Amino acid sequence: MTTGRWLVRGSEAVLAHRHRTRRSGDLDGSAPSGGSAEPHHAVRPAGVLALQRSAGNAATVALLTRPGAYVGTGLVLQRKTPKAPPPEPTVVAGKQLQGVEAWADTEAKRQHVIDSAAVVGLDPKQAASVREAAAKLTAYAPTIRAAAGKVDPSIAALKSAVALAAKARSLTSGRHDRLDELEAQHARNESADAVGKAIGLVAALSPGIDTKILSANLTAAQKALAGSGSLSDATKTLNSSIDELQKVKDAALKRADSAVKVAIVLRGFLAVNDPAFAGAPTAAEIAQVKSGLAGGIGEEISDVFGSSVDYMFFVDFANAWGQQLDARASMTAASGRAAAPVPDRSDAQTYFSALAKKSNGDLFAAYTEFASAFFVHRGIATEADLRRTVDDLFTGKAAITGRRGLVCTGYAVMGAEVLGKAGAKLTGFSVGVHVDDDMVRSGRFDEQGHAIARMTRGGTAFSVSNDVIVPTANALVGKGAISWGDTSKLMIVGDGKTMDAAVDDLLAKIAARRRVLERRK
Repeated sequence: MTTGRWLVRGSEAVLAHRHRTRRSGDLDGSAPSGGSAEPHHAVRPAGVLALQRSAGNAATVALLTRPGAYVGTGLVLQRKTPKAPPPEPTVVAGKQLQGVEAWADTEAKRQHVIDSAAVVGLDPKQAASVREAAAKLTAYAPTIRAAAGKVDPSIAALKSAVALAAKARSLTSGRHDRLDELEAQHARNESADAVGKAIGLVAALSPGIDTKILSANLTAAQKALAGSGSLSDATKTLNSSIDELQKVKDAALKRADSAVKVAIVLRGFLAVNDPAFAGAPTAAEIAQVKSGLAGGIGEEISDVFGSSVDYMFFVDFANAWGQQLDARASMTAASGRAAAPVPDRSDAQTYFSALAKKSNGDLFAAYTEFASAFFVHRGIATEADLRRTVDDLFTGKAAITGRRGLVCTGYAVMGAEVLGKAGAKLTGFSVGVHVDDDMVRSGRFDEQGHAIARMTRGGTAFSVSNDVIVPTANALVGKGAISWGDTSKLMIVGDGKTMDAAVDDLLAKIAARRRVLERRK
């Protein structure tokens, strides 16, 4: 035999069942009645009626208002926990982008590259996350602006409250009579009412604007005005709140603008990875963000997400995208034709040929702009990385940041070719490593190596070192040499007219060093 147990959840009443025990009784305290088990009920208003009919009015009221009185009877009151409000779109978008960052870091390790900027191939799921995040930010910006637009009435109400508080203060300053006191109290009440209006308006600023502290301060000022609190203190609080509201408005408008700019950069990222992407930024949108790209829009990302630390991949991409836009503009201006998003070998040759009459300073700056925009150091994985040809470098698939991955030897051979188109002459290549005896024996040099192209132009000697031009004949050794690798270790340098010859010379010298070490055993 069973008895019923009513479970009341919020506005719903549900009849659950349990087996009768000797200590259990009916709802009215009498012995349990026989009969078959009742079916479950899940009702709202009807559920309350069913509970009344089953348990009686008194028990129903007691259960709903004093559930503790029914401890041990099997009757329990279960209330639904209020659902938490959905997270802000910026929070959801932020988590999506952090997921992309984590994926890029994992891919960098899997692809054996030293920087996630050199990762090749954007996973479709990650692309979808970026696309959704961009859409959320774009759609959320109007919400933030709308919230900011509601600030002005709040400020107006507070300014009215300040004026009324000042009136009350003037009526009770110096000599005054009972009539002045009554009029002052009336002004205080009107001021408190104005603050109450402002509190209501401030509450309507959400979502998008956090006003908890502001509301608490205004509530304290309202109580002071309505009672006998200090008018001076209340006025200071009101004036401070007006200033704070203006800052809130300005910050909200800035946050909305930043959300739009971050969304534009995210869409730019998608366009770099998919030339057919339908949502590519327009020229007007690019102009809107271009000035901030050099800094990686770190400030805008902080405005939207509270920090830029967890979004460094996109900060770096924004900076790279800005460099690419600048480089493409320079290429278009020099060659007279639109530059491709990722230039090929022919594009590079055409561009640098157009710079043949430029000064060394202009040419070297153009090279740095071009190389840093469209190439990224990926790290040395094998000897084959040291021997990649120029054609191989330009035909390789671009990384997810729009740059082709290469190593220092790649910069050197690429730089030698394009600068040669502008009138520079190649003297040769140099490849060096800093090694200790264990490294020589194992043949593993990790990232202790570097390579340069040695060139001259107009009687000026210089070296191509990655994406920069070093104004010295040999940037690896001698006067003006750069610092690279672990300088406490032995440096071995190979030279040659071609990069292959320089690498061969280096490997031969390392082999000779290895033989010396073996003879010492």
